[in-house]
Amino acid sequence: MVGFGALQPPVAALLGSPCRPWRSNRHWDRQHAISGLNWRESMKSSLMPQEPVTVFVVRRPSASTVRQAALYLACAVLGWIFTDAIWPSEFSGGMVTGPLLQSQDLSCDLFLVACVATFFVPRIAALLSLLATGLALPFYLYFIFPGLFQRWTGSEYKVLISQSFVWSTLALPIALLALLTAVTSGKGMVTRKLAGPPLPARK
Repeated sequence: MVGFGALQPPVAALLGSPCRPWRSNRHWDRQHAISGLNWRESMKSSLMPQEPVTVFVVRRPSASTVRQAALYLACAVLGWIFTDAIWPSEFSGGMVTGPLLQSQDLSCDLFLVACVATFFVPRIAALLSLLATGLALPFYLYFIFPGLFQRWTGSEYKVLISQSFVWSTLALPIALLALLTAVTSGKGMVTRKLAGPPLPARK
C-alpha cells in the first residue's frame, strides 16, 4: 500500500511549487486570505468619495499694489517723524491743537494697517487710507495755513499768527503725499468696482 508521503513529490511536481507540510499550507492560506481582505479594503477606500482639499494659491502682488503699499508706509513713517518733536511741546495740550495731533497720530496707525491690508483686501485698505487722509489733513493744514486756521476755529491761542500761508518744508510735502495717496486709493476702488469680480480660472 502506497503511503501518503510517497504521493507528495508527484503532486508537488504537478503544482510547480515545493511541497509544504500541512501547517505551513494553512499558514500560507491564512496570509493570502488576509492580503485579499486588505486588497478589498483598499479598493473600497479608493472608490469612496474623498473630502475636498482646499488649496491656497499665493499670487505675486502686482506693481500697482506694491506702489500703493509704499505710499501708505511713507505717509505713516513721515507722519511719525513730523510729530515726534511736537508731542513734548504745549501743542499737544491745546484745546484745538491737541485733538489735531491725536487724530494725526491715529491716521499714522491707519496708514500702517492699510499698508498690510492692501495685499489681501485692497478695497478695505483704500477705505482706511481715505479715512486716514481725512484725519491727517487738518493737522498739516494748520502748519501750512496757520492764520486762516486760527481765524476759522475762533479759539484763543497763546501765539497768534498773522500769516495766512507758511512754507513748511515738511508739512507741505506730507500733505501733498497724503492727497496723492487718497486720489490713487479712490481711483483704485472705482477701477476694481467697474471691473467686477475676477473670472474663475479655466481648468
